[in-house]
Amino acid sequence: CEDQDVQAFLASELRRALGIAHPVQRIYETMPAAARQAAFAAFEQSGEGFDVLIVSPDAADIAAPVTAANHIVHLSRGWDPAAEDRATSLVFHLGQMRDVTVYLPQAVHPAAEQNSFDLRLDDLRQRQRRKGQSPFNIDEELTALFDLVVSEAAEAIEAASAPVQLAEPPVPPPSAQTGFRK
Repeated sequence: CEDQDVQAFLASELRRALGIAHPVQRIYETMPAAARQAAFAAFEQSGEGFDVLIVSPDAADIAAPVTAANHIVHLSRGWDPAAEDRATSLVFHLGQMRDVTVYLPQAVHPAAEQNSFDLRLDDLRQRQRRKGQSPFNIDEELTALFDLVVSEAAEAIEAASAPVQLAEPPVPPPSAQTGFRK
């Protein structure tokens, strides 16, 4: 997670919800090197049981390998897939003894489905990886992605909220009519 306020909130809530006895370690790009190394050491030496380490993707370039981790959740995803890859690679190092699972949560609006921003962003990132593009050369694609998502989501939401037209009830055949009159 990139945002330090969100990191602090997550650390507090995860500690409370999961019953972690010690403070959840956080690492971010502007953190002093000594504090960053102390946070890594505390996580690596936490021993058996469940623990959490929150790392900003921007700090991946200046971080040490984290071989005690076996699950990665990319909560906030940036435009540059290489930064996310560097953050993921922190766990895939020599000395890793466990299988590692990577999670990429995505918000999908029920009315927009495949046109949801997170799914379109993921598609853009995959194309960016395949092309080997630098994130600085994709301004036109980002603008097109944003325009497409906004227009298609608006259409889907408008269609989902349109009033339903009911057909006229069928007239029963003469044989089914009764002899009653008004």
